[in-house]
Amino acid sequence: MEGLLAGAADGTDAWDAALGRLPAVRAGYRALEAELWAPGRLDARLAELCRLRVASLVGDGAGLDERTPAAVAAGLTEQDVAELARWPTSGRFGAAERAALEFSELFVIDAHQVTDAMCAALRSALGDAGAVALTTAVAVFDATSRAR
Repeated sequence: MEGLLAGAADGTDAWDAALGRLPAVRAGYRALEAELWAPGRLDARLAELCRLRVASLVGDGAGLDERTPAAVAAGLTEQDVAELARWPTSGRFGAAERAALEFSELFVIDAHQVTDAMCAALRSALGDAGAVALTTAVAVFDATSRAR
C-alpha cells in the first residue's frame, strides 16, 4: 500500500508528498515535530520507543526502519527495539517507559479506553508538561505512521 499519496519523484515519502500539497501545513507540521523532539521536551529515547511502538501497531514498516538520531544519542539500542513488543514483561523498561508505552499503545488502539489511572501514572512519571508533550507526540506519530 502506498499510503495517502505516492511518494514524490525526488524520493520524498508519501506523507511528505501529501503535506507538500499544503506548504503552510507542512511547515507547521514539521515545526511541531521539531518542537516535540527539542532537547528537554521529552526524553528522546522514551519518545522513540513510543514512536516505534505506534509504527509497529499500525504496520508502518518505513517508520520501524527509522531511528531518530536524538534517540540513538540518548541511548536507544537495537536491543531496546527488539524487546519493544514485550514491554510489559521485559526488564529493559522502567516505570516511566511502561506508563508511556501503555498509554501510547491504547491511544492508538482505542483512545476511549485510556483510563484516568493511566493518565495519572503518565503525569507522575513525566510531569504535566511531559504528559501533554507525549500525548501530542503520540498523535503526531500515529498520523504520520497511518498516512505513509
